Amino acid sequence: MMPRAIEKMIEERLEAVIEPRIEHWLHRFMTSAQGEALIADVLAETIFAWMRPGASDSDNYLEQIVLQLVGRLREQPGFREKIALALNPDWPKT
Repeated sequence: MMPRAIEKMIEERLEAVIEPRIEHWLHRFMTSAQGEALIADVLAETIFAWMRPGASDSDNYLEQIVLQLVGRLREQPGFREKIALALNPDWPKT
């Protein structure tokens, strides 16, 4: 087999195995108490950003809101680890 054909075969098999699991993990997290709290926090932050006086005067309004949300989530201690652990309970704990 040609290298590209082997690569494509491996890619297709990985997608067939991993994709359904990722969807399941994400669904399980989003329907958990932690997922619902995260959704509520993000929604509240978005609404407050939209309601701020003069917020919509900018050309890149949506970009500013997304950057604000990402910045606030980044500042939460252990945020990435909590997401990874919620999506995959077998995540290596360091």
